[in-house]
Amino acid sequence: MSTKTTFKRIALVAVAALGLGVLSVAPSQATISGLAISGVTAGTAGNSSETGTYAYTDSTTAAKFTLSAYLGISDSLTVTMVTKSVPVGGTTTAMFMNFDSSTPTNTAYLVYTNGTTNALSIQRSTSTPQGVSDTATAVTIGAKTATNINHTFGVQLESSTGSRVAGTYTFTVVVTAKDLTGSAPLQQITQDVSIVVPSTTAATAAAVTTVDPSKSTAYMSLGASFVSGTTTDSSVALVSTAASADQAIIRVVTKNVSGTAVAESITATITGAGTIGLAGGTTYGKSITVAGTGSTDLGIRADGTAGVGSIVIKTSTVTFAAKSVNFFEKAAKSFSAPSVARPVIGLGTVSDVVRVTATDS
Repeated sequence: MSTKTTFKRIALVAVAALGLGVLSVAPSQATISGLAISGVTAGTAGNSSETGTYAYTDSTTAAKFTLSAYLGISDSLTVTMVTKSVPVGGTTTAMFMNFDSSTPTNTAYLVYTNGTTNALSIQRSTSTPQGVSDTATAVTIGAKTATNINHTFGVQLESSTGSRVAGTYTFTVVVTAKDLTGSAPLQQITQDVSIVVPSTTAATAAAVTTVDPSKSTAYMSLGASFVSGTTTDSSVALVSTAASADQAIIRVVTKNVSGTAVAESITATITGAGTIGLAGGTTYGKSITVAGTGSTDLGIRADGTAGVGSIVIKTSTVTFAAKSVNFFEKAAKSFSAPSVARPVIGLGTVSDVVRVTATDS
């Protein structure tokens, strides 16, 4: 081997070594890994506001999520929250609570230290305690030394604004990871969390769609319109001449357990004389079925037949007591023999002396 070839080989080895040396140099920038949100649970909240300017509901009912990651020295995570959807008329104000603190108070969740090493700090981006709008809510987690994060947060509806509209409030949590330079985000993840505000007991009861027979009524009154305040059936006697207008009204009221009107189909049948239909309508017959509204008026009309009309009204849930209407002919068919009611008339004006009874068919 020539001396010249030997020098070339030594030079190549030296260049390769230098190249490997360059490749093995570790970057000075820290690494964020394992960024994830887990343990997501929905929260609940009451309808009434609590006392205090920045009062909040019981933290045990908050929506929760756990944020985990490995942070290198001076790396940081910024947690923000924006409104995704709220019930019509609901407010969008929400807040974070630092559930890894012993007590979720104003001070406790503004700054968090990780044991005695003070390796991790959590700081709100605003000094205003709790009652901040969702668009301004942000928490920054910064590592002073390399550390693993496994931190649980709570999300509550800020309650100083007064009573809340029932329904589901959904917020999107956005976590942005940055390195020590604070330059463009290294990573970004999102997660929806929700808080459910239930209806009040009264509202829940009012929403029941099942008819309660004990709260439902059907009363009949004489005339072309229902007499307000009628709580018992009127005794109804009508001329049997066919009529084109309502002569008596039955008001059918169907209610649920809370006394709230509930619509239910109504079937009405009249046997014997007369016809029945939806009051003020044009369709009358011996049996009808109408869509009830919770308070429905049925009209009764003569059909030219003398006698008794027996009426049965029922819904899908309740059958009411039968009612009757007497239809009489306008002209008498017969007269009884006159009878003397007062044999001695006496002097002056005297009534009820002779009696006769007129009877229709």
